[in-house]
Amino acid sequence: MRDFFVYFNEHFVLFILTISLLIFLFIASRINKKDKKLLISIVFAILILTVFEYLETLFNNERVAEENFPRYLFSFLCYTLRPVIIVLFYHIRLDFKDKKHYLIWIGVVINTVIYFIAMLSYFVPSLRFVIWYNANNTFDRSWLGYTVYVICGLYLLSLVITSIVETTIHKTRRQIDFIILLTTMIAIVAQVLAISLKTDYANSSEAFIIGAALYFMYLNFDKSSTEAIVHERSMQEKTTALMLSQIQPHFIYNTLTTIQVLCEIDPEKAAKTIGEFSQYLRMHTDALSKSGPVPVLEEVKHAMAYSDIEMVRFDNVKVIFAIKDKDFKLPVLTIQPMVENAIKYGVRARENGLVEVITYKEDDKHVLVIKDNGIGFNPDIIKYDAKNHVGIENVKTRIESMVKGTFTIESEVDKGTKVTITVPEEN
Repeated sequence: MRDFFVYFNEHFVLFILTISLLIFLFIASRINKKDKKLLISIVFAILILTVFEYLETLFNNERVAEENFPRYLFSFLCYTLRPVIIVLFYHIRLDFKDKKHYLIWIGVVINTVIYFIAMLSYFVPSLRFVIWYNANNTFDRSWLGYTVYVICGLYLLSLVITSIVETTIHKTRRQIDFIILLTTMIAIVAQVLAISLKTDYANSSEAFIIGAALYFMYLNFDKSSTEAIVHERSMQEKTTALMLSQIQPHFIYNTLTTIQVLCEIDPEKAAKTIGEFSQYLRMHTDALSKSGPVPVLEEVKHAMAYSDIEMVRFDNVKVIFAIKDKDFKLPVLTIQPMVENAIKYGVRARENGLVEVITYKEDDKHVLVIKDNGIGFNPDIIKYDAKNHVGIENVKTRIESMVKGTFTIESEVDKGTKVTITVPEEN
């Protein structure tokens, strides 16, 4: 027992990492079943390899002076298990729904057969052409005894090629490739150093468990990031749906009433207004299926359709558009709610109300300005007056989250309001 505690102390980090990973894997519900099974298999294999390496030390020439079968047995198990662990890591990269990918196990089979023959050489001395132990229990090998290193090296080379192809041509996840390559390269370097320095222990188990821990952390981070993105997208869609549902009934009723009056006094204008109202409703309906950003011109056309109707209803209101920059996108229903607020709570009370919608490019950002000469308000009331300014916070939130832009509002009582939206050029 004392020997085991000495071995445990020498490989303390390895044991702690292995046990900790197993505990986390059994309680971590965030990782999908396939990845969890794969990681558990890798960690168990590493733990078993570590135990076999310890058991092999109990029968080496420092403890047992003569050749013995247990040392052959545990050496065989250690040599055959190392490439198995690398192949398990290989499963991270390959999609094993394709049965031809199982051909990767051929190297493991060849390695197992060769070292199985080496184990049998204890009973049949004529088979001592791989690895063997002399009468005084000292280790020896032929060129075939390096098979495990050659096969592991070929696996590494194959992983390098596969990773390059997948990340450059198929554009897959580079983080996984980095983890796999780092792990296998550390393991191979550890084996090469062990051969060069002629040491009994190669620290390959430590390399494998570091890789498993990195992969575990990546899976959790990836899962959390994905859930955060899905949650953010869901919130954006809900916010958009809320905005789209806000076609106020009184606006529809008032527009229809206006059209009814125009039918009697100006049929031609009534027909034109019906067309504009139809276009507005169609644009609003089409926007229901668009949760992502849309071209700014699409937003401008929507706001224009709304403005045309309002200018028919209120002859003291004028909305002008000066669109100098057309090469950027905005969240759906960004401009129209701002124009609506400007008319409803600002310029409608003026004798000559004016709303201006302007876009232009400034340095590395696109700028949208919606300003009016209305009655103005105290910007601080936005956070308290949810009834009258519900659209402002919704637009601000979506601008910041969907296009990484900025939203500022300046207003002064009895002078007017100015909304400025900026969108970074890369968005």
